Amino acid sequence: IKEFLPGIPLNFRSDRVEMGYSIEGRVPYLDTNVVEFIAKVPSNLKINGNREKYLLYESFKDDIPEKIYRRKIWI
Repeated sequence: IKEFLPGIPLNFRSDRVEMGYSIEGRVPYLDTNVVEFIAKVPSNLKINGNREKYLLYESFKDDIPEKIYRRKIWI
C-alpha cells in the first residue's frame, strides 16, 4: 500500500481501461480513515464463514433489499 498506491489516480486509470474494453470494474476504498478503521477490525467481522465483506453487509442490512442481503454465496 505504501509503495504502490501513493500518487496513482486509480479512478482515472481504471475508468479509461474499463471504458476501453467495455468492462465494469471497482476501485478499492481508499479513504485514509476507512483504511485505518478497517485495519483495527477483527478478522471475524471482515469474513464470517463464506461471507466476505461481512461488516459491510451488516452495516447496510437495513438499507439493502432482503433478497440481496440473504442471497446464497457461491464458492
